[in-house]
Amino acid sequence: GSPLADDLLDLHSARQLAGLAAILERIESDLRAAPVESALRIAFMHAVLPASRLNGYPGRVAALRIANGRAKYTLHGTWRERNPWLAFEDGYRLVRSFLQRLESAPLPPVQARYVPDVATLIEGAGSAVVRLGTPSAYRQLADEAAGLGERRGHVRLLIATAPPRPGAERLALAYHATGWALGREAASLLPLEGLFGGAVRVPWSWQAGALRRSLAAAAPLLPPRPDARALVLVDGTPQNVVAAAIAAAGARYGLIDIRPVDADGAGTTHSVLELAAPGSARPPGPRTRANVPLDPVPGGAGDPDLVPAAGLFSAPEPVEARPFSASEAERAVSEAAVEVLRIRGEPVDEATLLGEVLLALDRTGNLRRYALTAPGEASAADEGSAPGEHRARLDELAAVESTSLPRADGDVPRRDAVEALLGLIRDELSRSTNRRLTEVAPGTWWLADRADRESAAVPLADRLEWATYSLLSTGGPLSERAFLERIDSMFRGPDRPDPSFVAAALASYRSRASTTDRLVTNDELAARTHEHAELIALLAEVGHRLGLDVWISSREQRRRIGGRELGEWLERDERTAWLGGIATGRAEALEEVDVAWYARGRLTFLFEVEWTAMLAESVLGRHALIPPGERLVRFLVLPPERAELLRAKLDASPLLRSVVEGQNWHVLKWNHLRTYAALEAPTLESLEPFVGLDPTVERSGEQLPLFALTPSPVEPLEDGPGPAVTIESRPTEASPG
Repeated sequence: GSPLADDLLDLHSARQLAGLAAILERIESDLRAAPVESALRIAFMHAVLPASRLNGYPGRVAALRIANGRAKYTLHGTWRERNPWLAFEDGYRLVRSFLQRLESAPLPPVQARYVPDVATLIEGAGSAVVRLGTPSAYRQLADEAAGLGERRGHVRLLIATAPPRPGAERLALAYHATGWALGREAASLLPLEGLFGGAVRVPWSWQAGALRRSLAAAAPLLPPRPDARALVLVDGTPQNVVAAAIAAAGARYGLIDIRPVDADGAGTTHSVLELAAPGSARPPGPRTRANVPLDPVPGGAGDPDLVPAAGLFSAPEPVEARPFSASEAERAVSEAAVEVLRIRGEPVDEATLLGEVLLALDRTGNLRRYALTAPGEASAADEGSAPGEHRARLDELAAVESTSLPRADGDVPRRDAVEALLGLIRDELSRSTNRRLTEVAPGTWWLADRADRESAAVPLADRLEWATYSLLSTGGPLSERAFLERIDSMFRGPDRPDPSFVAAALASYRSRASTTDRLVTNDELAARTHEHAELIALLAEVGHRLGLDVWISSREQRRRIGGRELGEWLERDERTAWLGGIATGRAEALEEVDVAWYARGRLTFLFEVEWTAMLAESVLGRHALIPPGERLVRFLVLPPERAELLRAKLDASPLLRSVVEGQNWHVLKWNHLRTYAALEAPTLESLEPFVGLDPTVERSGEQLPLFALTPSPVEPLEDGPGPAVTIESRPTEASPG
């Protein structure tokens, strides 16, 4: 007696209904192969909405909502009746182009050969079995696993995807499309209770429970061998990743790795969880080139049912020997985060840190204790039940949306199990009393303890840049695919870089002659070293032309350029100058600065000449010992081809941005320095248009003054004290600061 069916039919005019009915009759009555009929039904689904009142002019489709058994929608614009046959032709072309793209895609090295059951997979020539996660499929998997016995050792890989949560809009669309394309009986299998009640609120625990049932049903098919794996692909949101990790731990799988992927090739962020089969030993964790383990938590290998005990010299204990303890999990979260930051050597965002924290919780047993004791998860799939026994109705699944989490050391608010664990991780990372972690930007953390910072590795961005140059210059001819595979093998686990930054590093060092199949670089170490010396000599010459004193780094003065040592560009009194009068800070740090222009007590310009964008040694290291001052300006002189890579580093690291802004750094490209030096009478004011990542000489528009000089010329400094020179340093559009 519900009016829902009439509401959905009222979305079409009478003659549209006649056309849609005729299309369906032809699809169902004509004799065709099953794949062709399925494709036609999909094309028909693409015709229903465009031929309905939901499609407002010009082409704005309204969202269909179903609540309390009634269809609701808001029409955008004016509805214009459309011929359903034309809409079906559009849907047909859409499906046909999709199939053509599938057929034209390059074939993988090993093509999947599908078979109907696991027994045929083991005994025949097939390579894959596909199942849809339904109660009948779970029962069939259990029966097949029971009949295999010892033969299951041939199965090596399980691939699963997490089901999407059935929200109100998704349920409405599923009912509407299923009713039209497959009929009333198929639509009746959907969780209709969610359409006839109030607002649908499905917790994240529902997704964890559904994925856990799938993994538990397939677990008997995977042998407990180190090479048996399960891969779970989920959307890259934190809730999806945590839900999948809880599901895997509850089904007694071991977490091996969590990594981001571009699953559809369109930049959409997904995550892949690599799992070890239940009962199999985890493989050893990643190691450095010095054979030092990178595992941030001990116990990364060995029996998955044993974890390190609390005592330093205690024997490992069973995972379920004691209940879940929030305080122990918080300690594991903090220790794992600190170790990951020390390994990477740079601030890390939540998306990267979350995966490593979940791996640490799994290795210490906290994740499995949590999954097995959370009532929402335990009720979704009891350990003693058969894989196919579960509740399929939405009202029963949604009953776990308010769960209480048992703890060994207190109570927590009644929350969704996934949200509760994610909240525990976030609260521990952002805890104001945490002396080892600090949030340098929203959702990005860095080391707060000085000892931890001093023991941290060189920033991953710099190591990746040097690895990129090394592979292109010494690795022989490489294709892009081979390059990415080499980078992936060099940086694993906590050291895995962001794919966008790998692309930025490659774009900075590849030459214009490079192709997809052959990467080459124009950067040669000997040539870059020679250019580095030339630019130091050029800076010294320009500084003297400006009437300023000049200093060249002690380590650079012995290098030769044009038959002369760089030290010969300095006057006798400049070679023995007292560096304490140039700027405040440690003398040994000032001695290592490539070039300095200065007028004692008035102004100091410090120049670091680099042919890479690696800033750990100079900007973050040496200049950290030279405090900023009102009369101190710093310049980073680098090749123009490194500008975009530097921009990517500044965008990715809030720590580097704060240092560049706080220390008054400015960028001067090599080509612009040469142009400035070629001026007939260069002045400090004439330097301004050449400064910045996007200097005025490269773009139109005005730029804020970099220096306010009173008076403008500085030549009188040569003849006497002269008037005072006032330096006003301001952040500009063209400079990182």
